[in-house]
Amino acid sequence: MKLEIPILLLDGSADRNNPILQSDYVMLEFIRLGKTNLTYRVFPGCDHWFHEVVIKNGKEEHVSHRDEAFKTILDWLVSK
Repeated sequence: MKLEIPILLLDGSADRNNPILQSDYVMLEFIRLGKTNLTYRVFPGCDHWFHEVVIKNGKEEHVSHRDEAFKTILDWLVSK
């Protein structure tokens, strides 16, 4: 954990490619080491591509949260 540059970590809570526990572990390690250069944001119900599966009228639909994820990235970059 030698990196001192700002780091942004975005994760979907329903990501099957990278289980959220891995990202939670990274965040906890930063806290344990007293590091403050990590920004961590979880998108509830979203998968690896920031899509959320919702059931409407008995049918599965994919709701994209990509715009929100991209806005989070852009806002974070501007703040740095």
